Amino acid sequence: MGELQVIVQQQAATINFNFEEMKKSATEMTKKYNGLVLAESDIAPAKKDRAALNHKFEELDTQRKAIKKTYMKPYEEFETKVKEIGSIITDASNSIDKQIKLFEEAARAKKKVEITGIYNELVTDIQGYIPLDKIYNSKWENKGTTIKSIREEIQTIYDSTKISINTINSMQSEKTEEALKMFKGDLNLNNA
Repeated sequence: MGELQVIVQQQAATINFNFEEMKKSATEMTKKYNGLVLAESDIAPAKKDRAALNHKFEELDTQRKAIKKTYMKPYEEFETKVKEIGSIITDASNSIDKQIKLFEEAARAKKKVEITGIYNELVTDIQGYIPLDKIYNSKWENKGTTIKSIREEIQTIYDSTKISINTINSMQSEKTEEALKMFKGDLNLNNA
């Protein structure tokens, strides 16, 4: 597989305009009218100044939009290309992911078969008390969990259950069957 290398070249751009001159002019106009109370004779020149200011702002904002559009065009083309490559990469990654999941699922299924075999081998006489689905631990399916540790865990559960059943039977009580039924339900010797 060819190695993907990201190489991007961008040329820095500057935008120059008469910022200081325009800022000074706008500031002077603001100072002229801030706090000023207009008289009737000042209305006509004020309207003329307002129209001139609004026109200058519209002219400046039109330039801003045009420059933004010009500067955004290369970015938008770049973004489109990145999304196209991203889609191709995502498709490849998803395909690999599906294969990995199929492999892992097959490995889990194989391990479940091994676990069932161990259970059937170790728990021969008391499966009614500890059916596999009751003692099954989903962590047994993990890749890092060894067959040896699963065998030991099932053996421990079996031994503990067997001892509890023998303890209940050794009481020689008329309630032995009832205690065994109760134990079978929750595997709790104290409750039984």
